[in-house]
Amino acid sequence: MIDRTILPPVSEISNLKLQPIQQFTLCNGITMNIVNRCDADVCKIVLLWNGGKYDVNSKYGLSLMTSLLLNGTTQHTSDQITELFDFYGSKVSCTCDNHFTKFSLKALNRTLPDLLPLVLEILQHATFPENELSAKARKLYASESMQRKTVQFQSANLCKTLFFPPQHPAITDDNIEDIKNITQDDIIAIYNDVIKGVKPEIYLAGNITQEVLSILKATFENLQTGKAGQKQRIVPILQDVKTQTKKLFMPNQVQSSLDIAIPIGNCSEADYYKLRPTTVALGGYFGSRLNKIIREEKGLTYGIRASIVNTLEGKVICINSQCAGKNANEVIEEIIRQINILKTESISNKELTSVRRYYLSALSNTSESIFSTLDYYISCYTVGVPLNSFAEREKTIHNLTAEDITTAAKTYFNTNKMLAAIAGDIKE
Repeated sequence: MIDRTILPPVSEISNLKLQPIQQFTLCNGITMNIVNRCDADVCKIVLLWNGGKYDVNSKYGLSLMTSLLLNGTTQHTSDQITELFDFYGSKVSCTCDNHFTKFSLKALNRTLPDLLPLVLEILQHATFPENELSAKARKLYASESMQRKTVQFQSANLCKTLFFPPQHPAITDDNIEDIKNITQDDIIAIYNDVIKGVKPEIYLAGNITQEVLSILKATFENLQTGKAGQKQRIVPILQDVKTQTKKLFMPNQVQSSLDIAIPIGNCSEADYYKLRPTTVALGGYFGSRLNKIIREEKGLTYGIRASIVNTLEGKVICINSQCAGKNANEVIEEIIRQINILKTESISNKELTSVRRYYLSALSNTSESIFSTLDYYISCYTVGVPLNSFAEREKTIHNLTAEDITTAAKTYFNTNKMLAAIAGDIKE
């Protein structure tokens, strides 16, 4: 019988393994990436097209196109498509981010022969009915209008203006009134340009048997696409920046939003793997420096977080928080103080152990399921990270020392390049 008065022993996480990824090219030039594990007869199929909100003439047009992609083809109505995916117990979605458009299907292996012809039909013969477009446009307009009233949106947007060059798509925000003028022809043009004009990268995960693979190959070899190549417009973030704070006064707000960014210059892979846990120690979990001092000890904010945002434009150390407007300057001062302490005082073995355990626990989530492993490989592709980064990150965290933390903080937590944006009930 288990003695429940005795705490179970703590086991250190080690020897994490990711299921390897296999790649091959179809006769039409499309690359398939497969993560095979025979846990259950299910699979996930993801198609990625180079081309996102930063790369097209209308980011709202792209958003509407992806939201309408499942709303009708030349052979099926929106209701029929929904009923078919529901009948076969599958989950389907289409989304877009800054540089990629993604179509995802999760289904039972035995239903693939029934579903894949419909997927091919959607990717080649979508119709984007005008009545559906009008409804989606109204919903998008309402959502975007509401979002612009939040302090979080405004501070994040203001912060981007400090490290993106002028005229970058990230800061040249479209007028939301344009949503009302987007036509069916505009949507079809974007569909032809991205979905039908660019070769997708295909990712598969699950129990990919030879039978399943044959069905998938037969389907996607019939996918007619444009020429392979990059559609993205990558403009690097600014590196030669000096510390600066911008404020946006938004009256009658209960909370103010604070966004801080420190661009990372030329950072080697080895340094990057050490910088990640260093950022965790600063503000990446509830036991971090910023949470203990600013949140718990001083009570200046309900939550605060530090992370590394890794994009195709470059890497940025970001710190996000919300606080009363009158406390914003004090929060910034305390962040700088904690960074300087991390640079000058060696962290204790106890804190280093806590950071290591948290970091390894987060890494272990990547290998928890075949689908989380697939998501990791997709994220590597979309931000340009080597596929072997998982093994290197685990190796680095096991060998991490207090000196590594101090060195990484000194090198990359450059407060002379700290960019801050505050939006809320705070005056210039």
